[in-house]
Amino acid sequence: WKERDKTLLVDPDEIDCLKRVARLNEDADSIYELYKHPNPTCEAGSIWKDIVLSPSRLNIQQELKCAIQKVEIFAMQNANLLMEK
Repeated sequence: WKERDKTLLVDPDEIDCLKRVARLNEDADSIYELYKHPNPTCEAGSIWKDIVLSPSRLNIQQELKCAIQKVEIFAMQNANLLMEK
């Protein structure tokens, strides 16, 4: 993995990510059993805590769905324009 834009072997953030994955509990039956304490899913800034468990999750999902639909519609319109040319 020595391509120029790949930094897996030298980027501290990516190395930390690999270390976390290596510590996962393979026998976990839920997200709460994946990690030993301290559980990074419950730390401040955790996507799981900040988004998935958020009471406003439904609103966030609806916003994401709307954004994805807009991108898909835009892409289809551009594809149709290219076909017409």
